[in-house]
Amino acid sequence: EEKRPDFQWGYIDNNESDPRKSSKLFCIECKRLGQAISNWILNENYVNHGILRFVSEEHSYALDVESGAMVGYIESLDFDLILHEVNETLSKLSPQLPEINSDSNGWKKDECNILQQRFERSFPITPFELKHLWIDLRGKISFPAKVIKARTSPKKGSKITYKPKNPSNDTAEQQLDEQS
Repeated sequence: EEKRPDFQWGYIDNNESDPRKSSKLFCIECKRLGQAISNWILNENYVNHGILRFVSEEHSYALDVESGAMVGYIESLDFDLILHEVNETLSKLSPQLPEINSDSNGWKKDECNILQQRFERSFPITPFELKHLWIDLRGKISFPAKVIKARTSPKKGSKITYKPKNPSNDTAEQQLDEQS
């Protein structure tokens, strides 16, 4: 099955000395982040069907360019928990890749947070820089309220559960249960 990035922008690199290599594509892959929905584990999917496509020779996303981007749509959960789960999945599936680094200025609620990752690949261009644009959509869009299991935050030890805001409304709200 042939996979392609969600968005690609073609451009001509006028600084490229070889005209055959002057045509470039900027690739962006988009994924949802947050609580698992049914058997679809969003944060694992971000790595397995997102980041790793920029690394695997099979997919070769952003071939012959030095950077690309991942857009993460944050639907639920805490920023730190999402980053922890993404990095944990990354270390299990591809231990040679570095973790995603968060912004030293902290998380910006209701905004776009820019994270970075730089790594080596087996195809050109390497090293490669992958920008992660995490857009906080929590509370702005309605998502189905389905719970797989409660998870524990790595920072606070808090269990995270989801309950509908209104029984007649199909939205989800994050509630922290401080019982450990």
